[in-house]
Amino acid sequence: MHFIQESMFHIHLIMAISWIGGSVFMFVLGVSLRDKKVQQEVYPHIGPIFGWFELLALIALLISGFYLGSYYNLFVLLLHPNGSG
Repeated sequence: MHFIQESMFHIHLIMAISWIGGSVFMFVLGVSLRDKKVQQEVYPHIGPIFGWFELLALIALLISGFYLGSYYNLFVLLLHPNGSG
């Protein structure tokens, strides 16, 4: 069981880094491409790839987050009225 918990933690960490890093990449790309013609050439190629990558990263984040939240009883602490579980 320790292997699964450790793997979920690493998956969660890597997907969070990828999700935030991808968003920063798209922001920097949008700022650096000031020419509208270049933007219209680049975005149709990068946009769909980025969208699918971000969707998969978000799904992996949610799955691993729910697993880790239940493993560490974080939902009990979060939903308990006085926060002490």
